[in-house]
Amino acid sequence: MTGSNAIPEDIQELRVDDINELAQTREALEGLWESSERGIAIFNEQIAKGNTNLERARKTEEKAAAVLRLRQEVQRLAEENESKFDMWQRAESEMTNTIEPFTQPRLAQRLSAEIKECTALGESLRTALIEGSISLQAFVKQYQANQVKIRRYEHTVSTLK
Repeated sequence: MTGSNAIPEDIQELRVDDINELAQTREALEGLWESSERGIAIFNEQIAKGNTNLERARKTEEKAAAVLRLRQEVQRLAEENESKFDMWQRAESEMTNTIEPFTQPRLAQRLSAEIKECTALGESLRTALIEGSISLQAFVKQYQANQVKIRRYEHTVSTLK
């Protein structure tokens, strides 16, 4: 060593070793930093994917709930429709049973039966008059009413044909 300002060699070596070690530490830290930045980026990507998957799962769950509601509504409507169809069939049956007696052939048949009954009643009134079990006045009154029914029934039957 030549001057007073000169750094002793062992210190110089120490400094070079320290500097090299510091440089290596710095490189290692930079590598760790880069790795941690990549790790953070990967972590953030995974979080974003997780959030996307959660959103998809939420939407899928909403769709599943909507499908379930639709199935329940379809079931309810099917039951309601079946119930209404049953009511319609009963109403149609009742209407048929109610209207059937008033169709022309059935009405003519009923009126013909009524005419026969009235004719039979007229005969029984005559028999009662002959036997004396009915007064002349009662006979005339009932017989005239019976004849009015017969004429009305016969007129109705003739208009049906």
